[in-house]
Amino acid sequence: MSWGFHDSKADVSVLSQGCRLCGEGEWSCLFINGVCNARCFYCPAKQDERGEPVTSSVTFGNADDYVAYLKEFNYKGASISGGEPFLTFDRTIGFIRKIRAEVGKDIYIWMYTNGILATREKFVPLRDAGLNEVRFDISATGYSLQHLKEVVGIIENITVEIPAIPEDYEMMKDLMKEMKEAGVTFLNLHQIRVTDFNYPKLKERGYTILHGPKATVLESELTALKLLLYSKEENTGVPVNYCSYIYRYRFQGRAARIKQTKFFAEPFEQITETGLLRHIVVKGQRKVLEKIINTLEISGDLRWKDLGFGVMIHADLVPAFAGEEVQFFVSYYATKLRNTLTYHFPYKAIPLHPNRRVVFIEKGKVSEEMECHKQEMALLKKYLFDNVQPLRKEDLQKQLEQHPLAEDRIMSFYHHEKLDFGLYPYF
Repeated sequence: MSWGFHDSKADVSVLSQGCRLCGEGEWSCLFINGVCNARCFYCPAKQDERGEPVTSSVTFGNADDYVAYLKEFNYKGASISGGEPFLTFDRTIGFIRKIRAEVGKDIYIWMYTNGILATREKFVPLRDAGLNEVRFDISATGYSLQHLKEVVGIIENITVEIPAIPEDYEMMKDLMKEMKEAGVTFLNLHQIRVTDFNYPKLKERGYTILHGPKATVLESELTALKLLLYSKEENTGVPVNYCSYIYRYRFQGRAARIKQTKFFAEPFEQITETGLLRHIVVKGQRKVLEKIINTLEISGDLRWKDLGFGVMIHADLVPAFAGEEVQFFVSYYATKLRNTLTYHFPYKAIPLHPNRRVVFIEKGKVSEEMECHKQEMALLKKYLFDNVQPLRKEDLQKQLEQHPLAEDRIMSFYHHEKLDFGLYPYF
């Protein structure tokens, strides 16, 4: 197997284009409605309100605004989810048609459905509107392949995307070869997530609840990994992608932050691998700071800002202060897309249309200001700030063995700077 995305995906040798765009941070998921005609025990939400189309907590009442959003943030892929997109079919096909017409042939578009209302008569216009891929949750229909068979030959890529349900492991093994024969292109398995809404039903099944970034089901992940291994060993012919929750937490969260943070970043700020904004502020006697400022002004370097009480600098400028009696203070900020302002944080307004729709990006602090002396700052710069390559936590710890007094301090910056590796550890 070919592990990827910091080892949070067990096999990336064959992924759909949509899954690759997701991992690369180039995907926008639009929840076209909030209502569903299935009642799956694992569903994390009520799904009982039609609502407006929404992505990243921002609503889009019309397709023109959503298309403008895709263009402004330069997305390469868009998916239509729900709820169930067929329950608002005119809205669904209208958005797909507008995306394809306005963004062009290069954007990849896919749709999620439980398949209950899927017919050839509906998928022909969806294909003509520009749909590249459809993903069926067959667990909502008793694992019947009948609905997806209706689409074979119409939509280019037919994917089965389902939660890995432990009780259905043996049945899924038998179904894999049938999927290939039925025309399924990809099988995506994801981990069951625990919410206040679905917890009572999950508890009845005796699942082991894991407490990581979000609560998840242990047996669901184990089932997905066993099915992936079975598919490899038995050569079932359908590529299996396990979408772990830790992958979603690391890569999907990071992708949204980076897209948004690029609108905020100034020359004296840096975006970390995790999608956070890093602030470095140098403090000291004013005459010392002014001496360095004068030197920077003469050099023409613009990667600094005089704050009065200190100087905010790009990490590359740290050596300019090495010979002075100063202290460094590091903090991290995250951005969030919003419909309306909270007025609690600095923000930027992003116009999607001249004199029309505007979305807002707010920036809030996610860490306390951490003071570092010059020796610690030199180590941070060497091992984290200047290192643009992926870095395992264990490798950083090994490198820091030669600096035992600073190891704990430097390691406390790791999760702000770097994406961790592997599936979530269980104890």
